[in-house]
Amino acid sequence: MIEEISLFYKNDSTKAYDSVVINKNNPFYQRPISNLNMAYILNQAPNTTKTYYLRIKSNTQMIVPLKAGNIITINEGDSDKNLLAAIYFGIMVVMFLYNLFVFFSVKDKSYLYYILYIVSVALVQLNITGFGFKYLWPNYPAFERFSLYLFPSITAFTSIAFITQFLNTKQFVPKLHKGFLLFIASYVFTLINALWGNESLSYNLLNINALPLSLYMIGLALYIRIKHKYRPALFFLIAWTLFLISIIIFVTKDFGVLPYNLFTVSIIQIGSAAEVVLLSIALADRINIFKKEKEESQAEALNAAKENERLIREQNLILETKVTERTLELKSANNDLNKAINDLKEAETHLVEQEKMASLGQLTAGIAHEINNPINFVTSNVRPLKRDVEILLDMVNTFETISYSNASIAEKEEQVKSIKDDIDF
Repeated sequence: MIEEISLFYKNDSTKAYDSVVINKNNPFYQRPISNLNMAYILNQAPNTTKTYYLRIKSNTQMIVPLKAGNIITINEGDSDKNLLAAIYFGIMVVMFLYNLFVFFSVKDKSYLYYILYIVSVALVQLNITGFGFKYLWPNYPAFERFSLYLFPSITAFTSIAFITQFLNTKQFVPKLHKGFLLFIASYVFTLINALWGNESLSYNLLNINALPLSLYMIGLALYIRIKHKYRPALFFLIAWTLFLISIIIFVTKDFGVLPYNLFTVSIIQIGSAAEVVLLSIALADRINIFKKEKEESQAEALNAAKENERLIREQNLILETKVTERTLELKSANNDLNKAINDLKEAETHLVEQEKMASLGQLTAGIAHEINNPINFVTSNVRPLKRDVEILLDMVNTFETISYSNASIAEKEEQVKSIKDDIDF
């Protein structure tokens, strides 16, 4: 988060102070050393003493851990950090590909939101560790500055989208579900301030929003777990709490409570990786829950179908007995009905023929009416339309004549206005 560092030292030949400046607004390649941190080459001779001064500027809380040593010592420390970062980003890539594969298999929106969350968290870590500025956007320092606020805000949006889908907050806690709108509005306001250049306020807003949002999510998950016994909420509580603990450890080292070492510096990456893995397990468990519920539903449906089959079988036996009895009665009535049916068929045939002729007459009259109406409309409007077109063509020719005339602009405008009035334009 440091904006600028100026290193001052006395030039032995001129006895004046020279300076080397590293500014966050400059491209990465302009740094004295291609290092993720702001680093200088001191060219200090062995067994000599020299005094250096640092002037450091920052719009946010200033934390300046210093390290001095030869290139081997510095590189060894960087190698350990790079190894941890490589493991972390490797885990994130694996989790991204795994969840992407599962999403295309099950088409569950929870996986889609979780994939976006993984990407946003990885982008935040790329930004914090400096890998993004060094390898991805080294020539865009303005984007590097804005990304400090953009990526955490995107992470907030994706985490809200994920938890609402994963824990069904709209169903379980509909009133508290609407509380996320306040956090979304606050993060949008943070981004607007960052774009406006008010970075100090944006940084403070990020800090103000982060802890309440995390506690709000944990509170909702705890409530859903206790009230509704929803199993995915337990996984979410464990994963999110681990990540929150890692953030607390990271912050306490800045206040001197814990030592500043490789573990405390990298604890957020460790907590983030653990959270991503646990939530992936939670999503898989959620699919198993759905599968179990589906199997139970299918078993209940099968039992209901068997019960219905038994009832139908019993009903069929009763119906067969009644049908036999009724068949004998119907046979006697059937003979009487046959004669009546034959008489009705003859009458029906006669009526059908009459109805056909009446329907045909109606259809013919209707068709003639439907054809004559549009034809009359068209023929009655052709002549007025032709007249209007001729008026428009004459008006165009008149405008062309006016435009080529030597009259002044005012006269031409007056002529055009007069023509419009004449034709009731």
